[in-house]
Amino acid sequence: MSIITIQNRVRQAEISVLIQTAILGFVFGEVWYLSSSIASTFNAYIESTNRQITALVICLITTVIGISYFYVRQGHLEIRRLIKSWRIDLLGIFIFGIFLSISIGGLGKEIYKEYFAKVPCFSLMLLVALPILIAFFLVLRAVTSIFFEVRKNTNDNSTPIFLGDRPIELKEHDLLGLNESAIRFAERVLNGAATESLVFGIDAPWGIGKSSFINFCCEYWKNKKTMEIIVHRFEPLRYPENVDLTDKFIGDLVNTIQKHVFAPSIKPLFTKYAHLIKGKNDFSFFGFKFAFDSGSDTVEDTLENLDAVLSELNHKIIIVVDDLDRLSWSAIKNILFAIKRSFMLSNVSYVLCYDTENIASTDKRNDDAEKVREFLEKFVNVKTSLFLDSNALAKYVSSNFDAAVKNNLLIDSRTLDQIKQAVEALVEIFNSDEFFRYQELIGDIRKLKRLINTLVLLEVEKTDFENSDFNKSDLIHLLLIYVNYPNIFRKIFNTEMNGKKGYFSLVRNFTDGVNRFQNSINYSSYVQNLNPNQEFLLSKIFDANTVFPDGDNNNEDELEYRTRACFNHDGFRNLERYLNLIINLSKPEQRDSYIFYLKNKTDFIQGRDLDLIFSAKQFSFSKGDFARDELWRIIVNSRNEFSKDLGPNTLRYLIKNIQHYSLLKREEIGAGSRKNLVYSLLKVLDSSAWGANLNTRRNNSVENILEIADWIFGEHTHADEGVIATLTRPERGVLGLYDLMIFRLYCSADRGGSFFNLHRALSIHSNANALTSGSMTEIAKEGMREISQMAFNIFKTRYILPEKNIFEEIKKLALQELAGECSGYIIERIENGDVNQEEIDLLISAEKYGIQSFVIYQLGNSVINSGIGCGFYDEEGNDNKKDIASKINDYLFSHCFNPEIDSGNFEHFLDYLLSQFSRSFGFDDGVKYLPNISELTKILQPERLKVYWETNKGAILERKFLSIKKNVTTSGYIASYESDLPSVYKMLDDFVAQEEMTQ
Repeated sequence: MSIITIQNRVRQAEISVLIQTAILGFVFGEVWYLSSSIASTFNAYIESTNRQITALVICLITTVIGISYFYVRQGHLEIRRLIKSWRIDLLGIFIFGIFLSISIGGLGKEIYKEYFAKVPCFSLMLLVALPILIAFFLVLRAVTSIFFEVRKNTNDNSTPIFLGDRPIELKEHDLLGLNESAIRFAERVLNGAATESLVFGIDAPWGIGKSSFINFCCEYWKNKKTMEIIVHRFEPLRYPENVDLTDKFIGDLVNTIQKHVFAPSIKPLFTKYAHLIKGKNDFSFFGFKFAFDSGSDTVEDTLENLDAVLSELNHKIIIVVDDLDRLSWSAIKNILFAIKRSFMLSNVSYVLCYDTENIASTDKRNDDAEKVREFLEKFVNVKTSLFLDSNALAKYVSSNFDAAVKNNLLIDSRTLDQIKQAVEALVEIFNSDEFFRYQELIGDIRKLKRLINTLVLLEVEKTDFENSDFNKSDLIHLLLIYVNYPNIFRKIFNTEMNGKKGYFSLVRNFTDGVNRFQNSINYSSYVQNLNPNQEFLLSKIFDANTVFPDGDNNNEDELEYRTRACFNHDGFRNLERYLNLIINLSKPEQRDSYIFYLKNKTDFIQGRDLDLIFSAKQFSFSKGDFARDELWRIIVNSRNEFSKDLGPNTLRYLIKNIQHYSLLKREEIGAGSRKNLVYSLLKVLDSSAWGANLNTRRNNSVENILEIADWIFGEHTHADEGVIATLTRPERGVLGLYDLMIFRLYCSADRGGSFFNLHRALSIHSNANALTSGSMTEIAKEGMREISQMAFNIFKTRYILPEKNIFEEIKKLALQELAGECSGYIIERIENGDVNQEEIDLLISAEKYGIQSFVIYQLGNSVINSGIGCGFYDEEGNDNKKDIASKINDYLFSHCFNPEIDSGNFEHFLDYLLSQFSRSFGFDDGVKYLPNISELTKILQPERLKVYWETNKGAILERKFLSIKKNVTTSGYIASYESDLPSVYKMLDDFVAQEEMTQ
């Protein structure tokens, strides 16, 4: 190095520092004389007052405060940096300044003594105490701040709700595999410890993880033991647009360097450079600024001095400029030119973070993006690009999603699992060949976090996807539309909510006798005006050809219809359910979910006990019987999946527990599942309750299916568990008889049912030579004989022989009996005002008259028409002389309607007639119910009815029933004594007259 260069360095870089150090030494010496003068005054006062101990304590306290203040202000770090700098020259000049002050005996020594001799000692104490008190309160504030911060952190139970955009700082939290690449890059930036200055570029789109990548690099540099590294991160976005970024950059850089090393000449050199390039110069001396002409100083001289100082620091300085691409084009150019022309200094390297594509888009005056890239290449020596492929994102979602969320949100594991289920559909998207179509929506972590935050905002974690009718793929696609294309989502909402349908949702089209789903004309027209990505998202949800790629959308798959968002027709308002979830945070109950029932059905088939399944709160009778009814429907429809033992066990459970279910059916109070279970019982009996002892698969041979008859009549191995005997146990009363009559009717082969095995078993059990194929009427006649005779014998034993009036028994039925275990739910609904008592009373009345009419009709009719009445048969034997019908008529007229037994029986007779109206068409209001003698005589024998009316007409008219305010409520109409009995009387009069004319 030349002598001229050395001289230049000394002159330009160190002269002002040495002068200031010498002056500081001289001032230190003067402070010593000043302190000595004050101390002399205090010593005289202490000796005169004999307060040596007090003075010692005060000195100790002052010393502690001074040391504490020195530590709080990080003076110890400054001392360490000073020692590590090995600036012996500064130490020498500092001592010289002190020696200069001493050599002249203190510039103001005599003045200090003269002044303090005049000042009262107390005033002097206050003067000295002022800086000590200031130091004390500063230390106290620092200590209390630390205390309250620790206490806040200890007691702070608040947890974040959403994922923030904070970059990852520790490599332990790296979920995208960036750390290894960051370490390689960080080592390359060090450039083998060479002093040459280079500019490194990290080129990656927003959200790809540049800031996290740089954090990993900084962590590596921080832990690098073989080199002294100073990392300065300059974030220009922190400053307003009109701020001079050069000044901010220099100021921040100087502060960072001075925190690591003692380099007093750094700041004036950088400041001089900044002022030189602006055409002005000034300098600061102990806080005072003086402007002057720079004279012969040039930018090159200043940079050379800077380079010399930096090369002597023995530290590698890495300057990171983040978010360069977010600045205006002019600001970007200013920073790049400043780096290239001015700050290419020894031991200094730059790392610029940017997105080339985004920088290109900021140059509004240049449409050629390639020229912008060429411009960048002039400044960047080494560039690396970050890539986040779909596999990394898929791994983030599938394997590391729980860790990613837990690092940001302190949520419980169940909530985490629910959110994870909601985004599982993303894994399929990331791994699909169509991922490029989603790149703009979920192609980086920032966008993925935005989607997850939307899921959290919508409280999607409260939706049980394992037990709800949501297709996860449809939900994710709808959310992508919701987040990215709100105008499209608004269109979906406006056209498909509140009962509306057929714009986006599929519509039915009957073509060539085939019912298919297709897109509406409105949808096809709407998507033509969308960009490709928007059209693609909609097609994944609504396009018929995409939803049904094989073209077969006529498949009656209930699970498909219950879950896909493309369906929104009556009965399956799926899309509206999705929209309610997103817009109104409306989470459907598990009881409303088809998948919930499928899951419980699977558990049942796999061996889970029904009592355990029904013990769940969703199946509690306190919520009605809706959920149980739906589960039973799905279980019974899956009976072909039953094991050999499961069928018989299911049948036993049904006949044992059927009385707990409700007969009352209405949307607000119950599903009327007791009647449905009778039919379910028959399904299980026909297909799954027999053949459990077979070594092979079920074979419906005659020998095997006769077990069905054993079940029904309680014979052989099922002697103690017969269906008829169990259904009609005495404690079940008249409702047990009602269950039996429903069961018996469904057993009739001529009703067009699918109980082939059951029909054959009943026929063969009755007659070994009975027909099992051919005329269904003939098969029904034989098959229904025994079950009809047994049903009548039970009725005879319970009501005819003990002369018990069945009408009275039915009249006594209360809500608790009709609704079973659901009665508490209905009572609660009444008390809450969801339904009123009058509505329930009418429903109960209709149900009672329905039971009355059905039981009497099934026992007394002898008609063969989609079922055979018990009255067709004789009480015993194989003759069909309609003996049972006669005996039922004897019972009705001799006991139930007989006024000699009870005068109230007239009302039973009239109520029965009013409940037997038949529908008539052609009236202005469509349908009207009128009395019809032909309906009555299906049960009541004409001669018996004629005699009864002739005998009792007078007595009935004398009772003036027309004036009684009484109604007979049925499921179809309400008849009143006042308005409808006249037509009943007329009908009977006309009937009697017609019978007499016939005779």
